[in-house]
Amino acid sequence: MSVFFDTSVLVAAFWGDHPNHLASLEIFSSTSKEFAFCATHSLAELYSVTTRLPVKPGISPEMAMMFVEEVQKRTRVVSLDEEDYYATL
Repeated sequence: MSVFFDTSVLVAAFWGDHPNHLASLEIFSSTSKEFAFCATHSLAELYSVTTRLPVKPGISPEMAMMFVEEVQKRTRVVSLDEEDYYATL
């Protein structure tokens, strides 16, 4: 089965205190590039959201980039065009 990861699942997978952390991490860590996809926009959102979370200690830009790199390793990153975004919504 193919999986498309959006920002909500990615943030939960990488932020240990998120209520859905374990479930999100489990699905994310069990995927491979063969069946997992992510939008380029979601990578930017993952970085933006994680570096602005109101948590102590904060998530550094370097750590957020490590999250982005891990997503790139495990998913096929795709660019969505206008029709794709509309279909997704």
